Amino acid sequence: MKRFYSFLSIFILLSLSLTACATLLPQPAAPEEAAEPGNMPGNMPGSGVVVEEVVEQVVVGQGTGEAGPVTVELIGGDEAALREFISRYITYPGSDAEHIRVYLGSLPPEFSYDLPLPEDARVIGSVQQTSYAQLQVIQETSLTPDEVQTFYAEALPAAGWTVADTAYGGGFVSADYSATYCQGEEIFLSVNAGVLPEGKTDVRVFVQASQGYSPCAPNAEYSDPLSEMIPALKNPPGTRMSSSGGGGGSSDSEAYNETHLTGDISAPDAATYYNDQLSAAGWTLVESGSADGLGWSTWTFTDADGDAWAGTLLVSDIPPGSGKLFAYVRVERAP
Repeated sequence: MKRFYSFLSIFILLSLSLTACATLLPQPAAPEEAAEPGNMPGNMPGSGVVVEEVVEQVVVGQGTGEAGPVTVELIGGDEAALREFISRYITYPGSDAEHIRVYLGSLPPEFSYDLPLPEDARVIGSVQQTSYAQLQVIQETSLTPDEVQTFYAEALPAAGWTVADTAYGGGFVSADYSATYCQGEEIFLSVNAGVLPEGKTDVRVFVQASQGYSPCAPNAEYSDPLSEMIPALKNPPGTRMSSSGGGGGSSDSEAYNETHLTGDISAPDAATYYNDQLSAAGWTLVESGSADGLGWSTWTFTDADGDAWAGTLLVSDIPPGSGKLFAYVRVERAP
């Protein structure tokens, strides 16, 4: 699903660029009114978008990957061809019944929930899906990722959203992760913010209706109490979590989480950054140490029932001198 949205947002941005050629290109006939998408989040007064002059080949910066910036180059075709390509790419013949609406440069025309936007936000587009009862709003702002999260932490509760009463735990998370916000027990919202070139920030707001599980109405069937004992650990500044190679697991007496990082930071310094977060979460440091390409620490803490637990953190260069780090955190019942 993550890959789906990543590619879709790129194509949305390219479509927006092509709309600047509207006066030069023949306009496609207006499609018939689509069927109502059913019980979905969506719909607030639209917001316009300013599109700069388009050159024949369009290169769009979309964040930074492990090997450098991700760029998209558009070659050939026209607006009608691109619109047809998008509609074909995001659907597949024979799949389950689905209705997808893509709003270029705006929010849906009507919206039943108050969704604040940063003052300088430029809406790239919005995507509605019936199968997941989901709305994604893609926007750009000059706020930093941290400032984006601070904005929504203040603006959403003022707009009637409440923070989900669930602990964000389970180990390593991207520094741009957000809390989950609720409208009742059925509708929940989250915000992701990532750095773009030239001091801009890509902001993705996801609004979704419950599909059986909702963080706004926790169900013990879906919980993992041991994994949730591990605090959420944000990656150090200047690093990125790998999109592969991470994971975790748990049993009746222990749980672990691991990830891979890239960036200009040593293993001991990364371990120190994680140690500060463990200490802030109420863990008590027993011992810590470092060596060339290695940082580690051991901990103790008690759970809500007063039971004692032990924790271990390990960060290592893999392979040495590669600029890539492996991070591992573990909890287990104290002996």
